[in-house]
Amino acid sequence: MTSSRKISKDTCSLCGGRYDHHGHNPWPLGAVEARCCTLCNSMLVIPLRFRRLANDRLHREDAR
Repeated sequence: MTSSRKISKDTCSLCGGRYDHHGHNPWPLGAVEARCCTLCNSMLVIPLRFRRLANDRLHREDAR
């Protein structure tokens, strides 16, 4: 999703669209220092974080 073009301060590091205000942290899909738009945050970043959290919890339960 990240392209090789130069990303400006107000350009989403995931889709290349524009974001308002401060943007969002795109980790784990992008560098913490980068920013992403609200749509990418809602549709990509947050769901992936929740999946990772659920997966980590399952692995800890299996280890017991």
